[in-house]
Amino acid sequence: MPILTPSQAFLIAFIVAPTLFILSAYFTHATRRHSLGAMVGAALYAIVNYVWDGAATTFGWWTYPAWTASGQFPLTGYLLAGIVGGGAFGLVGWRIIQRWHCKGLAGFLLFWALYTVIHDYAGRDYSQVVI
Repeated sequence: MPILTPSQAFLIAFIVAPTLFILSAYFTHATRRHSLGAMVGAALYAIVNYVWDGAATTFGWWTYPAWTASGQFPLTGYLLAGIVGGGAFGLVGWRIIQRWHCKGLAGFLLFWALYTVIHDYAGRDYSQVVI
């Protein structure tokens, strides 16, 4: 299975993240106010993610050794993740909640809960896990 180098992954992310944000803004018919709010959400997402990973490194929970020698994920990666997770998906969530109210909120939260489980376990090599 081919594996991307960090520089290849960032090259793809620099194209995909802004594209997803622009497409989300376009298809959700976001106003300037909503787009600005999504950008603030993207910044907050990146900050929280950065602080959380810093705490995880401090407590020895996880690091990113493939990305840097120190194991710290590059700041650019947090910003790109914020554009997608906090910005683009935030606009989609806003539109879903606006359309379906409480049911939309419940569905959106359920989607994110399922996504995180799949994200954390998909592609993991379980042959090295000691039970």
